[in-house]
Amino acid sequence: MAKEIKIAVYEKFATVEEILNTNGLAILDNICTKAGTIENISTGSYILECVFLQDNEGIYKYLNEENILKVKMDYGDELFVITKCNPNLNEINITARQITIEEERSLWLEDVRPTETDGQATLSYLLDNSIADNRIKRIQIHSDIGNKATAYYQKMSLYDAIHTCDQCFINRWGGEVKRRGFNLYLNQQIGEDNGVNIRYKKNLISLERESNLDTLITKAQGKGYNGIYGNWVESPLINNYNKVYRHVFEYQDVKLRSENMNENEEGMIFDTLQQAQDELDRRVTLEFSKNNVDKIKATFTVKHVDLIKTEEYKNYVQAERALIGDTIRVYVPKLDADIKVRVVEKKYNILTQEDTELTLSNYIEPQSVTISQIANNLANLVVKNTDNLAIAKEYATTLIKSGLKNSYVVCKQDEIVIGDSKDINTMQNVWRFNKNGLAHSSTGYNGNFETAITSDGHIVADFIDTGVLSANLIKAGILSAIKIQNADGSFIMDLGGTGGLTCKRNGQNSLSIEGNNIIFYRYDDAGKYSGSIGTENIVNEPTKQGIVISHDKNAFLRIGYLADDGLVYPYIDFDEAQVKSEDKRSINIRKNTMLHSDSKLYIGDNDTCYIYSSDSQVGINGGLWVVGNIACSGTKSRVVETSIGKVGLNAYETPNALFADYGHAILDNSGECTINIDTLFLETVTPSEGYEVFLTKHGKGDIWVQETNNTNFKVFGEPNLKFSWNIVLKQKRYENIRMELIK
Repeated sequence: MAKEIKIAVYEKFATVEEILNTNGLAILDNICTKAGTIENISTGSYILECVFLQDNEGIYKYLNEENILKVKMDYGDELFVITKCNPNLNEINITARQITIEEERSLWLEDVRPTETDGQATLSYLLDNSIADNRIKRIQIHSDIGNKATAYYQKMSLYDAIHTCDQCFINRWGGEVKRRGFNLYLNQQIGEDNGVNIRYKKNLISLERESNLDTLITKAQGKGYNGIYGNWVESPLINNYNKVYRHVFEYQDVKLRSENMNENEEGMIFDTLQQAQDELDRRVTLEFSKNNVDKIKATFTVKHVDLIKTEEYKNYVQAERALIGDTIRVYVPKLDADIKVRVVEKKYNILTQEDTELTLSNYIEPQSVTISQIANNLANLVVKNTDNLAIAKEYATTLIKSGLKNSYVVCKQDEIVIGDSKDINTMQNVWRFNKNGLAHSSTGYNGNFETAITSDGHIVADFIDTGVLSANLIKAGILSAIKIQNADGSFIMDLGGTGGLTCKRNGQNSLSIEGNNIIFYRYDDAGKYSGSIGTENIVNEPTKQGIVISHDKNAFLRIGYLADDGLVYPYIDFDEAQVKSEDKRSINIRKNTMLHSDSKLYIGDNDTCYIYSSDSQVGINGGLWVVGNIACSGTKSRVVETSIGKVGLNAYETPNALFADYGHAILDNSGECTINIDTLFLETVTPSEGYEVFLTKHGKGDIWVQETNNTNFKVFGEPNLKFSWNIVLKQKRYENIRMELIK
């Protein structure tokens, strides 16, 4: 019986047939000391890591970047492209990526725009229109996603278009990634459910990484403002568990109207108790249907040596494999319930042909924010809050010193434990320090760790007090009581003070939010120019105003008018008396410029720009040039003077963006004629996309188009026959536009 080949190497330009049907340049089994793969469902990555001996026969010399490794997996042969070689005196460390990743990275998209297409049509369109630079496209892409979407991909790799850019396929169409040989699958869900069950904490040894057992809720009640309660609402899954887990959700914005209530009271205010209770019940129902508070979320790490000892693992042996995305049921005795989990990460040993580790989870674990993700917009900004920092330092000093009392250190073989009792099983507040990081739990040794520094660079904390923070990007939720200023104090922004927001320059306000107003100032030798948005009297004008720009407390531009009847009317008033001279104006606006209550706008002495809402007309003297797209919901007409007055000639519309040209010609004595397309016209269209030619003969005899190409077309027919022609071509850069959805 022939020995199975576990790993072989191929030249980088090997054909698909060579890779699938031959052993390549060399078989590497005898010089390989380590070979393992890591496949992850959440990232779509598939990596191979190997270690090879530098043998006397020189086989190791085939291990070069871009060469291909074929390895034996539990589901068959898999292909990886070498991306990194790190040799030392005796060994070579190899890192390789699954071949479809490298194939995606090598294909270029210049300008490809799939429009309202499903998953398979989109991926086929991207692949067909990708540029391979005279190399063979070896990848095939598959998808079962039926929903349709639109995206534009310009000057990027196929990999970026599918996985990484803002409107990538994964973001627009969704799906999960599976890579097998030259085949890339982007399906709604990968993996299968073969009915495999594992009994947790009885005949299976596994590590529970994270679980929400302590926060599970199956029966809940809503609590509104001032002590109003809704009804108890049961989860549809309440019978899945042997206990009922109750909780009260607080929604303080749900209020019942009362006599003492302020007219400007915020929140959802209801006239009857029943209406308020219905809203509380609705929100509790959403906690179950949207936030999944009634569903167990858990992650398990299962090692092969543990699996093979269990009765349940026999199901794996019968099925021969547990693949990425497969569904498994884990029994949890505490709840007397099965948790339906999937294989989200799989580590496989090529040499022993077995799983070394499976990560099982029923949810995608969120990624932590790392320091390296911080925006360079604030790289040079120094933020100081001396008062808060001093308080934080004093608090930390006091806390650490007080921790010397009733603090116990337990040194284990694999970690250091510090807690509030001698026995780690009875510790409530506990620190654990091992190779993966340092973390604190207030719920015991096996509880949840909410404060941590991990070995991969993550810092997890509810509060971070610091003096100087230098970073590339800061992602934040709520910012409060912040002052930002230059080192010399020349500029300051105060956020959270009594005035709301205040920006100062050289000690004087330049922007502030005060009460109901937004006020901005500009100071120079001539005095103070100010403006406001609001209703309060900040200039020597009545309070009935919206936006005001003033100079030395004298308003010369007001936008908006509050009349005595309490209604707000459109109004623009420009006080010419405040303009010093004609040459000081950037826009020539006359004193009588105003937007009246009958919705008419005039600008200039002779109404050179006007808008009438009464008959839905807009007039602009001198012409209109729009840079970009223009759309209308009515007709597009050319106005032409006739004997009965001005009439409108409507534009000819088509689903595609098209240009056309026409002309006249005559067939020669042999019945042939070549029509050369205007070279200047060719700069505006894309003849390679194909075009239509329409012929009209002026005489008897037959006539037809014999040949078309990118610069001309040939017409054959009755000798000396006169004819006219019309051609229609797609506009350059708009070839894929067809009835584009207008939002």
